[in-house]
Amino acid sequence: IPITDDDRDQGISYARALEGNIAPFVVVTNGKNTKIFDSITKEELTNSNISKSSSFWKNNCTLSTE
Repeated sequence: IPITDDDRDQGISYARALEGNIAPFVVVTNGKNTKIFDSITKEELTNSNISKSSSFWKNNCTLSTE
């Protein structure tokens, strides 16, 4: 089953509903494919250094697909 915009939006709604802080990224998978989205812009983050792609990622940690 392909990952749809509805799947992305459902994950983002959960990320934004967290009390205190929202989750900066949403990971959506169908068991074969995995996509990572920015919780603010809804943009899919596809390059290997995801933390540099997101303006929401403010601390000194990194997130990478490598």
